[in-house]
Amino acid sequence: MNKKTLYPKRIVLAVAVVMAALLAFGCKHTSTPIDATPSVTPGVSAKATPTVAPTATPIPTPTPIVDMPLTRVSAEELSRTAEEEGEQVVSGAAAWVKLNPFYSTEEKELEIVDQTQVRLFDIDENGKIRAGIDYPCIAYSIVKTDEGVKPGTGDEAAEGEADADPADDKTYDKYTIVLKEGLTFADGTPVTADDVIFSLYTLSDIGYDGAMGLGGLDIYGMRAYNTQVPESVRAEAAKAIEGGLTEAGTCPKEFTDKTLWTAVWINFDKAGEAFVEDMIKSVMENPKLMFDAPVQAFLSPYLTFAHVQASPSLQVLYTMTMFGYVRSYNYSKNTMRDCFDVVHDLNTEELTPGFFWNLIKEYYGYDLSETGINYERGYKDKMYEDYLAEAYYAERLGVESIEGITVSEAAFGDDASRPCIEVLIASDADINDFNFYVAEKSVYESDPAREDVLTGAGKYTLVSNDENGALLEANGNYMLGVERQKYLRYIVDESLEEGEEGTTAE
Repeated sequence: MNKKTLYPKRIVLAVAVVMAALLAFGCKHTSTPIDATPSVTPGVSAKATPTVAPTATPIPTPTPIVDMPLTRVSAEELSRTAEEEGEQVVSGAAAWVKLNPFYSTEEKELEIVDQTQVRLFDIDENGKIRAGIDYPCIAYSIVKTDEGVKPGTGDEAAEGEADADPADDKTYDKYTIVLKEGLTFADGTPVTADDVIFSLYTLSDIGYDGAMGLGGLDIYGMRAYNTQVPESVRAEAAKAIEGGLTEAGTCPKEFTDKTLWTAVWINFDKAGEAFVEDMIKSVMENPKLMFDAPVQAFLSPYLTFAHVQASPSLQVLYTMTMFGYVRSYNYSKNTMRDCFDVVHDLNTEELTPGFFWNLIKEYYGYDLSETGINYERGYKDKMYEDYLAEAYYAERLGVESIEGITVSEAAFGDDASRPCIEVLIASDADINDFNFYVAEKSVYESDPAREDVLTGAGKYTLVSNDENGALLEANGNYMLGVERQKYLRYIVDESLEEGEEGTTAE
């Protein structure tokens, strides 16, 4: 498993920013102070005329909210048979290494994760999301509370916010996701909005490289947070790049913001070298070119792909040849003839990404059209402008939170209020995918590199994970009531290798 810290330091600030909204709803109780000193009439003995301090009106203790079924059976109420007190063996699993819900991706891994964790919503048999006290989820309810919201034009704009999404006509729907109260993780720690925010920010982070990321969802402010590029910075780069440059490589007269133009285009060569480095990467990782045959056909019969891999200069030469910038290469003399018929002595002249980029500039000039530099492509089909924009972004990164996600409280008819997450999201498909395991923040913070399961609020909790398989024990704090089968053991079933199916625990 990738042991990269899932919870970068900047998320601490992001979560703090979002959670600060809850403080505004804190209850404030004030009462008339009681004077502990009795009042005494002048000239009269205090013993003769004692004054009794007023009795404060007792404040009733509010009844805790517990959003769980009234029919829920607790561990104390459950009577198990001898068989139920033992282990139920579940075949088809393995000795697990990735039970951390942020990184578990395989179907067999998820069998166990689904037993130990709970997601934000529940999903019915038709794939529709649902919430409520009768379902195994953290959400009490989910409601679309507004449609066609334009961020940055009303209450959704943060005070003093200048980084509005440049797509002025883009609208979002607002969903209010109310969270249950009274839930606890398997270790008895209360499940809070802070745990929900921690989990979603971990999965939205630029450093997260698992399969369950939320960074691709169309939530207002998500792209800025996930890439750490503010929308205003992205818009500036786009504006300057669209302005282009003259044939001489200078700022066009009609482009009025010369300062912005210079700040973007000063990265012309820096972006070009990054562009070329990815062109080299695209060749060196191309399955059709990672063999001796193409190297010997295009460079020399005396070279192998291993030779090319071991030499940065040969990597540049191989890439230039594949992109048509080399007419010939003389192995015995170690000389190269470029596309302009200029001969280069590679015994004294080193081939570098900068050398290759200068050749591209000489060939195309400052033409960035589809028949110019943009005719070439970097790694995974990226265009030169992408590298230019990224070079401009590099010194302007830093987005602390996702603007389209806020925390507040919602009042209900039972005179109680529950925390809720408000989300500005573009489509029903995106809200369906905005579903994730809610892990216990405090446990993760104590050991961010742990490879086993994070404490969850699911049916079971992990006891051990070794060569004997994964042993799970029923969670006595499970929201829908403790499971009758006390232990589940997931073991390796060798028969599955022959195509047989294993037994899955219900």
